[in-house]
Amino acid sequence: MEEIQSQPSSVEPELVALDPDGVRPPHVMESAALDLSFGAKKILSDVSIGFERGTITALIGPTGSGKSTFLRTLNRMNDKVASFRHGGDVLLDGESIWSPQRDLLSLRRRVGMLFQRPNPFPMSIRDNVVAGVRAHGIAKGKEQLNVVAEERLRQVGLWDAVKDRLNDSPYRLSGGQQQLLCLARALAVGPDVLLLDEPTSALDPLSTEAVESMLRTMTPALSLIIVTHNLGQAHRIADQTMFFYDGRLVEYGPTQQIFENPQQPDTERYVKGLMG
Repeated sequence: MEEIQSQPSSVEPELVALDPDGVRPPHVMESAALDLSFGAKKILSDVSIGFERGTITALIGPTGSGKSTFLRTLNRMNDKVASFRHGGDVLLDGESIWSPQRDLLSLRRRVGMLFQRPNPFPMSIRDNVVAGVRAHGIAKGKEQLNVVAEERLRQVGLWDAVKDRLNDSPYRLSGGQQQLLCLARALAVGPDVLLLDEPTSALDPLSTEAVESMLRTMTPALSLIIVTHNLGQAHRIADQTMFFYDGRLVEYGPTQQIFENPQQPDTERYVKGLMG
């Protein structure tokens, strides 16, 4: 279950690095010579890549290739693992995510996450949606929180199904509805980037289609980075695709090029189903 922290007394605004012309950097996030390991086991080496604003990027590759570890590093989810080590850096709007000046709660507000399996909190449907809003002090009072809950449930297409049962347990919803509820919760805090770790792998085809449809409507307002083993899904929804294999980033480019004209032999073998 995601960690919900108590509301801080104050939240410092994030510093945004500007280029000489006074505009935001071209990439919302980027990694610079990033090395990742757990203890003595190296997971990824020397990953330098930028994520364009307002796009969907798919991370593909065999199990154990490092893509989920990379994804979870982007909002410091791996920091809780005692053996986790990193070299290099990850930048959000040009500022290190490990900077001493960067508040972790604020980072996770800007870089949200949706997990592989739905993980609603043990509270009502309504309270699930506004849990992060309360934690960050974004809205206060029942009326404001009710407005947020309705807006986000409408955004993910759940409002009509749950508007008369907002005080019910989320565990009475279907798996697909639970995942949409978790998506509403992630969106409620207004992130700039949303990380998705195989968000439809536990869902049936109709629920998968519903989630994919939601994701496609979220750009260019949001930047989405999704780990998926479903190559059809990557092909359907991603603007850019990254292929990981054997602890390295093998190839990155427009999704159509990665699938139809890959430049690396390992990429071609993978997208053609010739490796696991």
